[in-house]
Amino acid sequence: EAEQPKDPMIQSAAWATEEIVLAVPASFPINRSLESFRYSFKEWKRHKKSEVQKPPVPLAAFGNEPFLLLNEGNDMHSRCLSICRRAGFVPKAAAYLTQMMTAYYLVCEGRGVSFLRSTIPEYVSPTDSIVFYRLEDPEAIRNIYLSSLKKPSSPVQQRLIQFMWNQKLL
Repeated sequence: EAEQPKDPMIQSAAWATEEIVLAVPASFPINRSLESFRYSFKEWKRHKKSEVQKPPVPLAAFGNEPFLLLNEGNDMHSRCLSICRRAGFVPKAAAYLTQMMTAYYLVCEGRGVSFLRSTIPEYVSPTDSIVFYRLEDPEAIRNIYLSSLKKPSSPVQQRLIQFMWNQKLL
């Protein structure tokens, strides 16, 4: 979970972190002026293993672009607003969505820009219709929480929790 549960019956601890990136339709003209910051889909999948790291994008450049936002109440919604505010603008919402994968596919279709989990390219087919930008903002890194009920669990549940603690995210 990206949000720490507030239920008193649930115990939760930070398990991993993930990076938030800006995904932009490759066809958007703004990409031409930001080439030194831009990652193609293939470059993004290799960027952690590569010695070449591109600098974070000056996010203010996207102040006039249409944003695909997740609905209010979602952690990514509040992060997006905070990140954009610190960059000096309020994002212009083209649509409000319930799912991050819907945002991803709409970016691929050229409908707008969106903040996404940096690991999404690991789970979808490569495409030339989208590019990615790293962000320089404290909220562009977020915790992923491992949560379980506080009450004693069965041996199977305990083994599953232990297994998860030993796993690493991509």
